[in-house]
Amino acid sequence: MKFSQMPYKRPNMEQIGQQLQDLTQQLTTTTTAEEQLALMEKVNEVYVDFRTMHSIGYLRHAMDKKNEMYEEEHHFFLKAYPEMGEMMTQFDIQLLKSPHLSLIEKKWGTHYINGIQQNQKFYHPDNVALIAKLGELITEYWELERSLTYEMDGQEMSLSQLAVYWGNPDRAVRKAAYEEMYNKKHSIKTKVDDLVMQIRKIRHQMAKNLGLKDYTPIGYSLIKRTDITQTQIAAFREQVKKHFLPLAKRFQQQQQKRLGLDTLYSYDRNIQFKDGNAKLQGDADFVVAQAKKMYEELSEDTTAFFSFMQEHELLDLKVRKDKALGTYCSFIPKYKSPFIVAQFNGTHYDFSALTHEFGHAFQKYQSQAVASKNAHFYHASTDIAEIHSMSLELITAPWYSLFFGDDANKYLYTHIANAIKGILWDCFSDEFQHYYYGNPSASISDLDAYFKEVRDAYSTGVIDESWHPYSKNGEYWRNPLNIAFAPFYAISYGLANTCALQFWKKYTDNPTQTWQDYLAICKAGGSAAYEDIMKLGNLKAPYEEGCVAEIAEFIHQWLDELEEGGI
Repeated sequence: MKFSQMPYKRPNMEQIGQQLQDLTQQLTTTTTAEEQLALMEKVNEVYVDFRTMHSIGYLRHAMDKKNEMYEEEHHFFLKAYPEMGEMMTQFDIQLLKSPHLSLIEKKWGTHYINGIQQNQKFYHPDNVALIAKLGELITEYWELERSLTYEMDGQEMSLSQLAVYWGNPDRAVRKAAYEEMYNKKHSIKTKVDDLVMQIRKIRHQMAKNLGLKDYTPIGYSLIKRTDITQTQIAAFREQVKKHFLPLAKRFQQQQQKRLGLDTLYSYDRNIQFKDGNAKLQGDADFVVAQAKKMYEELSEDTTAFFSFMQEHELLDLKVRKDKALGTYCSFIPKYKSPFIVAQFNGTHYDFSALTHEFGHAFQKYQSQAVASKNAHFYHASTDIAEIHSMSLELITAPWYSLFFGDDANKYLYTHIANAIKGILWDCFSDEFQHYYYGNPSASISDLDAYFKEVRDAYSTGVIDESWHPYSKNGEYWRNPLNIAFAPFYAISYGLANTCALQFWKKYTDNPTQTWQDYLAICKAGGSAAYEDIMKLGNLKAPYEEGCVAEIAEFIHQWLDELEEGGI
C-alpha cells in the first residue's frame, strides 16, 4: 500500500489496556506452552497495530509541521507510548514466571528472553510518569533547536541548507557559515542548559527509584545494549585512541598540506580539497535515478527492494520549509514498509544519507522471516542496526562514479577520513556521557570543563577551535542526540563504523562472499545477540584486541598507495 493511502486512526488506549490486561490474566491460567505462545502472538498483534499508527502519525507530523491534526497526535503519543510500554511490561513480567519458559525461549530465541529479563530489572511503576515528562522536555529541546533559522547571502534557511556552505572552497564563506551556526546555537545556551539539567535530573530520579547509583545501566538497556559491557566499550575507546588517533592526524595533516593552510580551524573540517569536495553530478532526482541503477547492479535483493520503496511512496528526501529536521528510517510494521526521510541539500551528503538510511530500511525489509514470529525482531539493537547502514555506504564504493563521476576517488577518500574522525568523536562523546550521567551533581561549568578535558585527550593537535567561544568552550556537547534523545547511542556509530571498515576491506577482496555475509546479518534483524551477529558477518568485534590495529594498518597502506599514485 502507498504511504498516502495508509489509513490513520488514533489508538484507543482504554481498549488496548483492556486487551492487554485480559491477555496478561489469561497467561496466569493457561497450562501449556502452546497456549502461552498463542497469547504472545495476540500481544504481538496489538503491538503491531499500535506501532503502525504511531509510525504513520509521527511521519505525517514530521513531513508537515503545520498540520494541526498530526501535531495533536504527536502530543498524544508522548503520553501513550510510555503507557503502552508499561502495559506490555506487565505481560512480560508474568511471562517470565512461566514454567514453560525454556520452550518459549526455544521458539522465540534466547536473545529475546534475555532482553525482556533485562528490561524487568529497570521497570518501576513510578517511572512511567517520568518517562512521559521526559518526552515533553525532549520535544521542547528538539523544537528549540528546530526553531532556529540561519541567514546566508541574505536568505533565511534551515541548518540543513546552511550546511551546504560548510564545504565551500572559499574559506571566508565557510567561516561565515560556521559563525552563523555557532552564534545561533550560542544564543539559546541558557534555555538549553536549563533543559539538559532537567533531563538529567529526571533520568537520575528514574535510577534512584530503582535503587541504582546512576542512569547508565538504564541507558544501556533502553538501546538494547544487553550483551556489551562498559568494560568492553572502554577497551574499544582505548584502542581507538592508540591506533585511530595517529591515523586521523595523518588525514588532517594531508588535508592541511593540500589546502595550503598554516592552521586548520574548525570551519575547515569539511573541505578536503582546494578545488572543492567531491561534487554530485545532478540533483535529488538524479541521485535517486543513479541509486536505482546501483542497486540493480548490486544484487537481486536490492533491486526488488528499491522498486518497492519507490512504488509505495516510502522516500521523502528533499528539504522543505515546513518539514522537520532529521534524517532517519522509520518502519510501519502492519504494511512491512520502511520509510526513509532525508534532507537533500545538493552536497555529497545526499548520497551518503540515502545509502545510510537504505541500509536500515533494507535490514528491516529482509528481517520479515524472523519478524513474522515477533515484530520486535524488525528492530536490532542500535549497536547492530548501525552496522547495516554504515557498511552499505562502503560496500557500494564500486558505484561511486555513478554519482560523482571523476570525483569518485575524492569521495571515497573523504568518506574514509570522515569515518575515522567520526569514530574519534563517538568515543570522546561516549566518554563524556558516562561522566554526565555518572555525576548527577556536576554543574554546567563542571560539564564544560570535563568536556574540554576529554576533547583534548582525543585531539590530534591539528585543528584549532579557539577562534569562536562556542567551539573554544566546547558548548557542542549539548547536541540533543547525544544527551537528550539517545544517551549512549553515539558509540554505536563508532562500533558500527569499525565493522563497516572491515566490510570495505572484505568487499575489495571477495565481493560475492562479503555480500552474503552482509545479507545474513540483515536477515537476522533483532533476533540475535551482538557477538552472534559478528559470527554471521564473519567480523571481529570492535573491542576485540587487535581489531582496530588491523584496520588502521590497512588504511595506512591504502594511504601509502594513494600518495604514490595521487588522488
